[in-house]
Amino acid sequence: MDKIFEIVFLDEAFEFLKGLERKHYKKIPFNIRRAQNVHDPKLSKKLKDDIWEFSI
Repeated sequence: MDKIFEIVFLDEAFEFLKGLERKHYKKIPFNIRRAQNVHDPKLSKKLKDDIWEFSI
């Protein structure tokens, strides 16, 4: 399956995730990766160009 977009996690993003409870740490990347393959307006919305907003 072709991906809708590519993901680049910055080091700061990983630092942020490490500070969360484990269930949230796992849920956020899971939902972002899910949004790569399926357009679900409940999960993500394109704001402009290559900028997306994720609702987790």
